[in-house]
Amino acid sequence: MTKGCLAGTAVCFISHQGEVYPCGYLPALAGDLKKQAFADIWENSVVFNELRDTNNLQGKCGCCEFRNICMGCGRVLSRLPATISMRTVLRLPNRRRKV
Repeated sequence: MTKGCLAGTAVCFISHQGEVYPCGYLPALAGDLKKQAFADIWENSVVFNELRDTNNLQGKCGCCEFRNICMGCGRVLSRLPATISMRTVLRLPNRRRKV
C-alpha cells in the first residue's frame, strides 16, 4: 500500500517565482528560494514540519485509524458524500466497531 499525502514528506511545489509550497493544492507558503536554500526550507520549514507530524491533525482526521497512512490528505475527500469513508477509498473490508 502506498502512503496518502506526500506533501512535505516526498514532494513539494515550487512556483515560477521560487515560492515553495507543500503541494499545488495547499497554498501554505513554506519558503522562498530567493531567500533560502531548498535544503533549509525542506528540513526546517515550520509548514513542512507541522504537516509531517500527524499529531497536529484535528477533528475526524486526528482520530482516524488511517491518519499515519493518509497523513490527512483525506481532507480532500471531505467533498465526497458522507457515506464514503477512507475504508471505501482504500478498498478495505468493513469492520464492526466494538461497543
